[in-house]
Amino acid sequence: GRASEEISCVYNLEVRIGGPADPSGSIVSGDPAQIVERLLGFVELGFVGMNFILPGPGGSEQRKRLAIEVLPLLRSAARAIQVDPGND
Repeated sequence: GRASEEISCVYNLEVRIGGPADPSGSIVSGDPAQIVERLLGFVELGFVGMNFILPGPGGSEQRKRLAIEVLPLLRSAARAIQVDPGND
C-alpha cells in the first residue's frame, strides 16, 4: 500500500450560497458564515481539499460569491486550526 502522507482526502460536495440551510444536510447551504462552519467541520475531519459543485441556476453568481464571501473566511478559520484546504 501507499504511505499515508501520499494520500489526500478530498471531498466532493454541493454548495448553495444564500437562502435557507438545506434541512436534509445533503447540500451545504445557507449564508456564508453557515457554509464556512459546515466546511470547517470537514477540514477538522482531515479533508485537505474540496471540489465544489454549484447546483441550480445562477452558477456564475454562485462562483463569485464562493470566491469572495466563503473561501477567504474558510482559509482564515482553517489557518487557526493549523490546516489550509486552499493551499495544498
